[in-house]
Amino acid sequence: MAKSDLSQLLNKLVTEMVDAKNLIWCGNDVTVLEYVEKVIMVGPGNECLTLDLGNPKQPGISCLRENDGLRIINSEGTFFLERVKQHVIDTFKIAAITPAAKLLSAIKSVDFKIPRADEIIRELGKEQLVEGIETLLEIAQLEHWDVQIMKHILRTASFAKKFTEPSDFDPNRYVNVVKHMIVLTKLRHSKVCARAITYNQFEKYKPKRMLKLLYKFRDYPLALTLIDNLDFKQYLPQVYEDWTITMLKVSNLQEFALRERLRDKFEGLRMKIAQEQDIPL
Repeated sequence: MAKSDLSQLLNKLVTEMVDAKNLIWCGNDVTVLEYVEKVIMVGPGNECLTLDLGNPKQPGISCLRENDGLRIINSEGTFFLERVKQHVIDTFKIAAITPAAKLLSAIKSVDFKIPRADEIIRELGKEQLVEGIETLLEIAQLEHWDVQIMKHILRTASFAKKFTEPSDFDPNRYVNVVKHMIVLTKLRHSKVCARAITYNQFEKYKPKRMLKLLYKFRDYPLALTLIDNLDFKQYLPQVYEDWTITMLKVSNLQEFALRERLRDKFEGLRMKIAQEQDIPL
């Protein structure tokens, strides 16, 4: 490993591994060797680790660099390799004493009906309480796979924010993260157009581009979920326009039934807009 201008050698490791089809950076100090049937990670301590990528039915692997990690694709599925953030380690390691770890202990006390939660909150104080909530929200954004863990972390943050003042912690910050995680969870588990995407990637991905992708796969309910949760109502006419065009092109309904279906859909939209804007019907 060397700098881009080859002026300084950073690391040298004799692996005796040949025939790798690609060498990819993952972070600042980890490289990945991509083979036809395996991926090997080479760490800064000259340690090599062959990644477990399931039992693919067909050979072939593709590694794609993302702004926050490495996406690995084979016939088994999509995998994502990223460095575990330090605040995640500090929160979940054994005997952790960070504010976020103490808040997790507090919610555990509540669940098991042990009267220690209030004491933990008092010990933290205002500044550490807000720090703990912020850390929990950041950790929730990093959870891609286990929905139950993500829900538990968000529930803990929700419990903790009850003990803060709006001047100390903006509750809209929590609401914004929850709404984003709702959209991301539905994107990841969509039966029509499942997308392996992280919070960081989603923030850099323009909503209009994501909506176009959903239109392409005709996942209109998910498009509406995205618009409702992230307040992108300016794109609402596009969803109904694309849905209407698709229905006219591919629907097998008879003309009368199709006309009634379109009428019902737009009547529902009219009622929704009237209710949101307090317009008498």
